[in-house]
Amino acid sequence: MSKFVVQPPVVHIPSFEKWGVYGNDIHLYLTSNIPKPPNTHIKVPANPLDGAYWYTDGEGWAKILPDLILKSDLYRKDIFDCDDYALKTMMTCRERYGLNGMFMVIGDTPSGRHAWNMFIIRTTTGYFYELLCFEPNEGFPFSGQAFEIGEHGYKPEIAIL
Repeated sequence: MSKFVVQPPVVHIPSFEKWGVYGNDIHLYLTSNIPKPPNTHIKVPANPLDGAYWYTDGEGWAKILPDLILKSDLYRKDIFDCDDYALKTMMTCRERYGLNGMFMVIGDTPSGRHAWNMFIIRTTTGYFYELLCFEPNEGFPFSGQAFEIGEHGYKPEIAIL
């Protein structure tokens, strides 16, 4: 007989609005020159696996992103490094918040080859959405910040949708 019952922690999901974009549209957006500077061309090694990608606006992301910052003590050389941080963040966003508009990207940074996240955000000007970068490892200088592609020297080359 069990002496106690273990229950998962209660996670409070904030409310936020969602919008969707067709998978083929976001694929085209990524692989053509993104219309905002720095006019980045990002490779996507496979066709989109999802028919639509869901995202939110700045207000929604501001509620979600703090929960997606991962402790730097998770790091284990070659076992749990930058690509694993980015994958865990991407999957937590999908599982917990129902937003698959958070991607893993690989590219160059001032400290060398690196993986981080990029996400779709709804805008109120010009285009309906744009892409911003997110560094999920709390041990990095720009962790927890949403910033433009190319800012801080983060230059994505490959996106995993």
